[in-house]
Amino acid sequence: MNHNLIDLAEEKGLVAPESIQAIVSRLPPKDLLRLAGRTIDAITSGELQRPAGSDDVGSSFMASASIRGDAGCSEWGCRSKKLDALSRYTALYADHLVIPVSARSFFTHASVLRRTVIDFYSQVSQLRPLVERNRASFVADMMCLCADCSKRFNSACEAHHRAAREFYYSKLDQIQLIYRPPVRKIPWHVEVLGPEELVEHGCMHSVPAGNPPIPSWVPKRLTRIGDQQGALLSPSKIKKNRILVGRMFSQLSKDAIFQQYFGVRAGVSYLTNSILEAEFLQSIYPRPTVDNSVSILLEEMQHSIPLLSEVPLRTALAIREEDPDSFLLYRNSISQLVHEYMGNAGELTKARAKQICEDILGPQLLRLRLEARAKTRSAFRKSTAKAAVPAAMLTLGLVSGLVPHVLREIFTLGGIALTGQLAETIASIEQNPAEIKSHNLYYLLRLTQSSE
Repeated sequence: MNHNLIDLAEEKGLVAPESIQAIVSRLPPKDLLRLAGRTIDAITSGELQRPAGSDDVGSSFMASASIRGDAGCSEWGCRSKKLDALSRYTALYADHLVIPVSARSFFTHASVLRRTVIDFYSQVSQLRPLVERNRASFVADMMCLCADCSKRFNSACEAHHRAAREFYYSKLDQIQLIYRPPVRKIPWHVEVLGPEELVEHGCMHSVPAGNPPIPSWVPKRLTRIGDQQGALLSPSKIKKNRILVGRMFSQLSKDAIFQQYFGVRAGVSYLTNSILEAEFLQSIYPRPTVDNSVSILLEEMQHSIPLLSEVPLRTALAIREEDPDSFLLYRNSISQLVHEYMGNAGELTKARAKQICEDILGPQLLRLRLEARAKTRSAFRKSTAKAAVPAAMLTLGLVSGLVPHVLREIFTLGGIALTGQLAETIASIEQNPAEIKSHNLYYLLRLTQSSE
């Protein structure tokens, strides 16, 4: 639980992304260091535990570097979209989410630290509804180990780092690294090109912080590549100088280490939206890919089911806690669909996910909505036919779209007694009929109704 972290954010005014950027940018170096220290203290003071009712196997997850926005494109717009998808995945499926935090990044050069703090509290701001309801926990990668265990741990870490480096080298036939010299105010950088499953957006620029001197491995001769000067880096030069080994693939080994340490401790599975991350973890720790397949289906649901993407995160969590049984029924149905549609490779493709939404979930949800409306109107007509209530009052409620508790207030202020039939009428408006509530997609119906 990270309630101390939320309290610290409130105390410092680090709530909205716009204010976070402004406040942290103005902090003097000493205050920035103090804030960084208090942030790590707040993270580590929270006890990592499963929330109540999360005993289902595979219902708690650790967010990978890519899906939490710590790998790939660091521009906030891209990171925000990933965090939004992660938040909705948690609200629509998971019991608990673990978000790893690099403690080392809070003890670094002031210029880098300032960006780290801004990025972190922006992340906290977007995931806050989950944190407040104990559905998400930030956990620092700080392990307490005795001397002997520390030696074994360091040995395991080195093995993971070597595996990640070799995995990177095995992909050099699919990606290109181009050195670009400094031009005017643009510092030197390495341009990375490749398929989107390996390189986010198909093209990334790795720009060193602080504009350091040009490294010794830079080729002497430059040619025109594309519309500017540059030099294509050969695989041998990349391996010899370990160019971008850390930036491109060190996060893979960190995630694998973190997953093994906290996966056992908190019972969490690895969740990623990256083929690269999934492939690496699968290569060192073979495991089923159901979690990633569910993520693919939920992402497609956001696009295919009307209004679902418009539901506020807090609303989705509140409805889930109001009616946990309908949520569990819905989640079991999603898991069953994923298992049924997984192909021979043991993974759900985006095409199959789209098919599930278009052929199963979408039509079922539409029928459920129509049935709910029809039954509510039917119950309303039957009860109002016997109720001696001024037609103007009912018309006002229906035409204005007043919710049931507002109708009650109107009748009370008007001195009109609620007859038994009218009480049943209002109850029928407030709640969907029992046969609707027992449907396995009732939770989705509640979500879409909340946006109408």
